[in-house]
Amino acid sequence: MKLHISRLSLLAAALVFSLGFQPARAAPGETVIVALGDSLTAGYGLPQDQSFPAQLQAALKARGQNVRIVNAGVSGDTATAALQRLDWALPDDTRAVIVELGGNDALQGIPPEGTKQALAKIIEKVQAKGLPVLLAGIEAPRNMGKEYVEQFHAIYPDLAAQYDVLLYPFFLDGAALHDGLMQRDGIHPNGKGVAVIVDKMMPKVEALLAEAGGNVDSASVGKALLEKNCARCHSITATGASPLAKAPPLRDVYRRFPVQELESGFAEGMGSRHRDMPQTQFSTEQVSAILNYLGSITGVPPSQRPRSDLPEQEAIPP
Repeated sequence: MKLHISRLSLLAAALVFSLGFQPARAAPGETVIVALGDSLTAGYGLPQDQSFPAQLQAALKARGQNVRIVNAGVSGDTATAALQRLDWALPDDTRAVIVELGGNDALQGIPPEGTKQALAKIIEKVQAKGLPVLLAGIEAPRNMGKEYVEQFHAIYPDLAAQYDVLLYPFFLDGAALHDGLMQRDGIHPNGKGVAVIVDKMMPKVEALLAEAGGNVDSASVGKALLEKNCARCHSITATGASPLAKAPPLRDVYRRFPVQELESGFAEGMGSRHRDMPQTQFSTEQVSAILNYLGSITGVPPSQRPRSDLPEQEAIPP
């Protein structure tokens, strides 16, 4: 991943900012997401419009979302190098951050604990600004040895759990080891490979937008909130193929109970009433988004549901 230019890249970034460069300001209603990473994010070996940030932005706009993805990828960066330039990489109007780092650490054989510490500091600094994070994992090459590979793999789920951030387990999922989707070096995806990555990562990006309060339609926000906060009721989007399809689906709860009861249930944490329901206490805006999503998959919007006049025997079971 162009390991030898990391220090030069850092110096170049410092020079650019010292000369007064400022990223474009967000347009009205636009949500700015910074993609912080190495050559996989930067788009090494690709036309700029084929890079991950460019293709992700195009895919989001095609879905009607007013989003700009800032390409803060620097070829050769380790997690520590990215930490050193983090303050420069985040415009003032940043609303969320995607972190894709660690590949160069693995190729250099940097101890996993060092990579983990650097990534932890990045997450802490981003969260200190009140910004949500999507952490994309990287796998170490198998020739580094089983112990190293296992320790490196554990970095990402451990950090996601520790800091309660969204996790996409493997950035190259769907592209790695596919000759038609990778460049000749076998490390970097080609344009088609990036398109696969964007498509597979999209649900997590939409969840990130939901956390950022981004310009996404209400139903999409509700879906993303449920996917993050309710693993067992994730099957609400399934048609029966999901292994979780036997979990009590929220769509049935939505059909059975009045809107007012659902609103109070989600606000208080539905999980206190039923173990398969979300534990999270959602805000008024989040509850509205969730109900709009449930309305979209049942074909009956909340405005067409009774608010409080269902028979008493249909109250939510304990």
